[in-house]
Order: sequence, then C-alpha cells, then structure tokens
Amino acid sequence: MRSLRFIAIVPLLVIIAFALFATELTEAASAPAPARLQGYDSQNLRWLQHHYPSLYSQVEALPWVADGLSDSEKLTIDEMLYLGADDIAMLQLILPMPFLQSSDASDILVMDSLQRLVRTNAIGPLKEHPAFVDGISESETTLVAAAGTVYRDPQEVARMLDPGYATIESSTSETGVQLSIIRTGSQAQAWTAGALSDAVEFAEQTMLLDFPVDHVVLVLNEKAIVSGAAGTNY
Repeated sequence: MRSLRFIAIVPLLVIIAFALFATELTEAASAPAPARLQGYDSQNLRWLQHHYPSLYSQVEALPWVADGLSDSEKLTIDEMLYLGADDIAMLQLILPMPFLQSSDASDILVMDSLQRLVRTNAIGPLKEHPAFVDGISESETTLVAAAGTVYRDPQEVARMLDPGYATIESSTSETGVQLSIIRTGSQAQAWTAGALSDAVEFAEQTMLLDFPVDHVVLVLNEKAIVSGAAGTNY
C-alpha cells in the first residue's frame, strides 16, 4: 500500500517541478534586458529601465549619449539617476531641456544643485521661474549650479536666475579647468580669478593629479553655503 502511494506521488512531484521550471523560463523571457548605454551599465540604469522605460528611452536618445560616453558624461548620467531617485518628476521635466541636448562640464553641477534643492524642499521657486519653465539653456547652467548653494533662502534661489541679479566672470586655469565666479551685490575684483586659478593649480600640484572636476563655480553671496562644507563662515 505504501509503495502504491509512493508511485502516485512521484508523477505529481514531476508535474510540480515542470510547472516551476516553466514559470522561471517565462519570467526570464519577460524580464528586461540589462540596461546598457554605449557599454555603460549600472544598477540605477537597470532600475530606470525597469520602472520608467519611457524615461530610460529619453536618456538613451540624448545626442551625447548616442555618440559614446566619456568618464565625465558617465558621472552626469549617475547624478541624473540620483536626481530621479529623489524626484522622478523632476527628471522627467529636465530631460527635454536645451542644456541636456549637448554635453558640458556644467551639466553635472546642475544635477548636483537640483538634488540639493529637492532634498531641502527649496526647489519650488526655481520650478516656477520663467527660465526653468522655458527650459534651462546652456547659458543658464552656471547660475542654476550657483542656485543650489543658497538653498537656505528659497527666494534667493529664484533670484539667482533673474536677469541682471548675478554676474558671471569666466576664465580657464592653466591646466584647462573652467572657472566661474558668481557675484551678487559686489564689484568685480581683478585678483579674484587669479586667486581661484592658483588654488586649483595648487591642489593639482599637491595631489599630483588632474583636478577632479572640469568646472569650478565660486559663489560670492552671503547666503551661499553647501551642507557639510568645512571652514565656511555663517
């Protein structure tokens, strides 16, 4: 009697095992392919592809992505995805904007600024500013980067993009790092750009490495502060 029960159970186990195997095959076939942008793959890219396939397609279609990614462009992609993890609607808003249609050293600074503004709930006035509503242009990226340093005063964030409120002094260090000095309410000083360039070159000579970013933005505003910055006077 026991042997008959055993014989009856064996086919049932085979059927169950076959059903589980078939289910695994179906799930494997329906799972999204690994996300790869010109050979670049990351867990965050896979997350975007799986949960927001239309946004992933928009990232994939960006002109500077389609022609291959440099190391700095990969960092921009990473920061873009961090922004999406904080506020997916914000990522959806910025992807079609003019500044992202070409690659620039300021792009990663914009992503970092937007992340900070989102995380500190200071993004509202920027989103309502005409410059943002119309789409951030390439010429406005440095000011958007600067806006992220004044997050303690959301209205000051918006003023950064008002015409004539802030001035930008642009130069390049001897080693090719782009330098921008943003002033609000102060007169330009001839020595400031030289001092900033000297600081960048001193850091490179001390580290015996290239400066880790391609664009340095110095914001001269009494409300400018980045959380975690050491040596900042309040």
